[in-house]
Amino acid sequence: VDRLHPVDPGRSVWQIHAQDAVAIGHLLDTGTLPTSRVIALSGAGVASPRLLRVPHGARLDLLTADEVRPGNLRLLSGSPLGGHAGGYLHRRHWQVTVAPDQPERPARKRGWWPTATHRLRPPAVIPTRALDMALGPAIPAMPLIRALSAGDVETAARLGCHALLEEDIALLDYAAGGDTGLAQALRKVLDELEMAT
Repeated sequence: VDRLHPVDPGRSVWQIHAQDAVAIGHLLDTGTLPTSRVIALSGAGVASPRLLRVPHGARLDLLTADEVRPGNLRLLSGSPLGGHAGGYLHRRHWQVTVAPDQPERPARKRGWWPTATHRLRPPAVIPTRALDMALGPAIPAMPLIRALSAGDVETAARLGCHALLEEDIALLDYAAGGDTGLAQALRKVLDELEMAT
């Protein structure tokens, strides 16, 4: 579809999941909206990973009550890369992940200067093969990271950021070392592009 009708600033793009399309068909056919969806229960903390039919906005603790292995675990609505810790299944998530909870390592303190400079600079990103593979061959990763980090809307648009959403760059964020703020930077650039059209 992207080759036939590529995304550009003058065209609206809608994203729909297959289960949402089925729900719309069910609504048009019967007049009622389905109240459940099929999700994947996955992760290292799950005793038996599988697909489950659950109500919209299901509570994660009730959903996984008899499904998890013993230990210190965290529940994520979504994938390990783009999921959110929280109590309920997010509207756009089709997966619940049960992952081992890794305790945060305390930051080493070496006086005030490293702490201050860490807050002033974004984390360094080293070009690797993993970064090149994260978005596929269509969008060059390092130039996009530079454009997003600098807030360069024009360059990000020329590189193809119109065709991306926050979850599309979750793997890129992970390959870049995590917690780089790329998803937030992409959202800011997309909002600026939308306001400009």
